[in-house]
Amino acid sequence: MSSKLSIDLRPLRQSSDLRRLFGRRAVSQVGTTITTVAASLQVYHLSHSSLEVGALVIGRFSPSLRGARLRAGTVTVLADAATSFSPDPRGGPPS
Repeated sequence: MSSKLSIDLRPLRQSSDLRRLFGRRAVSQVGTTITTVAASLQVYHLSHSSLEVGALVIGRFSPSLRGARLRAGTVTVLADAATSFSPDPRGGPPS
């Protein structure tokens, strides 16, 4: 079964601001990728250790993972606070 997928490029054609944003984001992503690869190659060249390269990559992506965990934790705390809301300042059940 062959499915045909296509990307709708009309918003990019219609909005010059979106085109600029998309282009700048693409250039930024290419720069980030080149930096990550260059740092990995340099660490391997200096240490000859794939373990240190792995640690570098984990360190590179750990802020993203921490942010995801923080956002998930915030949602959990907010959901918990919404379900256990008590108008009594002493924390007792609502009367």
